[in-house]
Amino acid sequence: KDNYARYNQVIRSIPFRETDIGRHVRMKRLENELHKPQTCAKAAVYLEAIGDEGIPILLSGLKNENLEVQVKSALALAYMNREEGIPILAKAAKEESAFRVYALAAMSASKGADSYVKLVELLNEESAETRYGAFRALTTMNENEPFIRGELMNDEFKLHVLKTSGPPMVHLTNHKKAEVVLFGADQKFNSPLVLRAGAYIRVTSQPGSDEVVVSRYQPGKKGERKVVSLNVSEVIHTVTDMGASYPDVAKMLFQASVQENLHSRVEIDALPKAGRAYSRTIAGKPNKTKTRIGNNRMVPDLFFNGKPKKKAQAKISNVKNDSADTDTEMKKEEKGFLKKIQLINYFKKEK
Repeated sequence: KDNYARYNQVIRSIPFRETDIGRHVRMKRLENELHKPQTCAKAAVYLEAIGDEGIPILLSGLKNENLEVQVKSALALAYMNREEGIPILAKAAKEESAFRVYALAAMSASKGADSYVKLVELLNEESAETRYGAFRALTTMNENEPFIRGELMNDEFKLHVLKTSGPPMVHLTNHKKAEVVLFGADQKFNSPLVLRAGAYIRVTSQPGSDEVVVSRYQPGKKGERKVVSLNVSEVIHTVTDMGASYPDVAKMLFQASVQENLHSRVEIDALPKAGRAYSRTIAGKPNKTKTRIGNNRMVPDLFFNGKPKKKAQAKISNVKNDSADTDTEMKKEEKGFLKKIQLINYFKKEK
């Protein structure tokens, strides 16, 4: 769900014409590979493709001492609607940036209450991409959930005011969707302040005042003036009621941040990323060679920001690629599958 790259991996991992004995032998091999950090990613995807028969083996992976084995097993289980690995995915999203994008995507695909509870908890973290990533995952699960639903402003953008306990943060988007997310419902501007929300709307407050004057003066039209509190959400509502657009609101918030009229941090498209380096632990010892987890072509759809995908990422010293979609065995299977399709189409034409 909302992860085409993962879907493609699983489809390519389905064997053709496998006997019961052949599957039994292969599952024994996959069980051994799942418990090794170097091969757990590929093994977990193959077990997910097998289906219910692979669940007991994946559950055993959750008990492995290695975090990478735990995460890969939990990812497969989450896409199979099993929640046993959700606590592991939540921990990975919180503590290990290399696994964060995949953990959040898998949690968003889960239908159980455990995923929802853990994602709500992640909204209180300090990391901007963890918080906004959890928010994006929650909106993917159910965009009409009252806690994160938000309001449509002027049929142009959405304003989400979240009652979180973490550091106050304002998040804006620059791709795919227009939205303002306030992490912290009681965020306030600091006076004195002079801000603009477009060409004709001014937001002002006198020194020591706990009120804001929002006014609109445009040639040829009747002026408007309204006094509201310093609450950021209330000011946004007022300027949009007077005709401010999403870019106007975004510029107003940035201006406030630059002028130190807003102590909350302001972030844009703080999305978790794929293809990050990870220091793999083997036999209880950290490996000097870092491993790239996935790549920028494997970003789950809900976290793709609309920018063109580059063919290659910036080089990281001592990094080995470790993604199932580059596995040579899977490439051979895919080529074999394509040849079968070509032959079928050829005989259809001949007929």
